[in-house]
Amino acid sequence: MGGICSGDHLRRSPSTGSTSGIITPTGLATDATTAPFFADTLRTQRLAAFYDFDNEARIFANVHHSFRFAISSMTGGTRVTNVRLSFLNRHIPDVLTTGFALAAAEILLLNPNTGTLPVFRTRRDAEITLACYRRHPVLIRDGAPDGNPWGLSFGTLFHMANDSSSFVTADELSQMGAEFDGWAWTSADQRWLPLYEAKMLSHWNHRFSTYAEATQAQLNVGSLPRLDEKQLDDPAAEPFARYWVAEPTVAKAVPSTWTRGWLLGWRDIARASDMRTFVPSVFPRAAAGDSQLLAFLAWPERAMLLQAVWSSSVFDYVSRQKQSGTHMKYFTVKQLASPVPESFDNTPPWSTEALREFIRPRVLELAYTSHRIRPYANEVIGGEAGEPFHWIPERRDRLRADLDAAMLHLYGLSREDAEHVLDSFPVVRRYEERDHGEFRTRRLVLEAYDAMATAAATGRPYTSPLDPPAGQGPRHRGADA
Repeated sequence: MGGICSGDHLRRSPSTGSTSGIITPTGLATDATTAPFFADTLRTQRLAAFYDFDNEARIFANVHHSFRFAISSMTGGTRVTNVRLSFLNRHIPDVLTTGFALAAAEILLLNPNTGTLPVFRTRRDAEITLACYRRHPVLIRDGAPDGNPWGLSFGTLFHMANDSSSFVTADELSQMGAEFDGWAWTSADQRWLPLYEAKMLSHWNHRFSTYAEATQAQLNVGSLPRLDEKQLDDPAAEPFARYWVAEPTVAKAVPSTWTRGWLLGWRDIARASDMRTFVPSVFPRAAAGDSQLLAFLAWPERAMLLQAVWSSSVFDYVSRQKQSGTHMKYFTVKQLASPVPESFDNTPPWSTEALREFIRPRVLELAYTSHRIRPYANEVIGGEAGEPFHWIPERRDRLRADLDAAMLHLYGLSREDAEHVLDSFPVVRRYEERDHGEFRTRRLVLEAYDAMATAAATGRPYTSPLDPPAGQGPRHRGADA
């Protein structure tokens, strides 16, 4: 199969009036590396069909079962109005029942930078996603004068293989006589900061998992023990890293323009078995491995808005339509539909305050449960944030539901579409039904969504069931209290 998608074959086009078909890895349509070729077939309206398959049914007996391939059909010049698409098929006849059509212009609306294909499972997914893109532009539009409204730049700090000479273990630091303060190591005038790996971070939680007491079996599968609720309710508790990096080395790795005491990023790895596809996190300024991709904003005070958008179910849903493999790379993230910052200056019809003021206290309370994240908390409120909040799972679920519902309304989704988006998280459903006896996220988000819709229809502002209100939840007492 590899020879079929060689450069020479891809450059050969059928003669005008004829149609050709090729079998290639699915990445021809979804990866940035072959984007110029595929985008050209869309812009010239020569792509007639694209049918994607996995090899679980051993269509190709001597090819690995997890390999994905596609059949592409294109014309020699005859313009095609609608492209026939079908994804994630297991048997050849499946395309007869799973196929749907999209106009080339619709596909280019979704991926204007690369011209690559999104990976829609159904026509319904395509319609909902297109509606999101008609309402909001991509996060970054390459080459457009106003194409980067958030003032974003992306990067990584440390490559886990190439920069390993800069990494020091706890045993090595202890043998050097350094002292551990629960987060960093210090010896005389030297200090080593923890190296955060993506699996240590999650939604609204920079203390998701830890190398402390990790078994070899866990390490072998890339899984780490998670901090329990008691630990998460301790504002001094922090995850134990695998490596630490000298503070001056970290300072050199962070862009010189970034002066904040916190970092914002997302996990590069996004697997079908994970609860979520797009996993953002704000964490203390420290070292970070290349599995945690980073975003730096020209206006850091807007980070709370971006974190709220990125952490939402609808943004996760949109990101899933763009992902064909197990990575969430820059070119994909740049082309995700995202409200512009000015959207948050508006007052929603279900509220009496600007959307940013609805978001602010919820981001503050969700993010600020640790002393180490105080610099970000100060950023969120534009002043001194006080003491961290207690970790109260039921209250946090409500805070997240409020934000999720607000984002569903911001993206303009109907009640039916909101249900479809929430129902598209089977792993979340499975775990919540196991732990709570119900798909609790779905219920809480739809309750908030419905209450906001009623508020918009009646002119009576939405009132959250949170008591006390968001941003006024129980806090830890200061050391001198």
